[in-house]
Amino acid sequence: MFNYVIMAGSGAITYLLVQKCSGKCVERWHDACIEFFMYVMTDMLTVYFCMSPLGRVTRVDDMTGGVSELQYGNMSILFSIVIAVVWGIVFSFLKKKVDVKTEISEK
Repeated sequence: MFNYVIMAGSGAITYLLVQKCSGKCVERWHDACIEFFMYVMTDMLTVYFCMSPLGRVTRVDDMTGGVSELQYGNMSILFSIVIAVVWGIVFSFLKKKVDVKTEISEK
């Protein structure tokens, strides 16, 4: 359970940093939720792929329930905060400089 709090916390750091640095706010709540979960997944995958070869993050597979869980070590918790700040700066730059819009038209 503690691992999910770490992942959600690093995603929250990234999300808040992007909102503050880019100066753009999301109008709709479901867009904000999608953006938040994207940041959580980006942070989690970055920490997993960087720290797993070092043995700081281990994947535990439950054979009876079919659930995989990540076990974060102490160093990977600190690394997740650093990664959250780095991704927050990168995504705020992209959000400020790159304008992405979706337009749906009927045919």
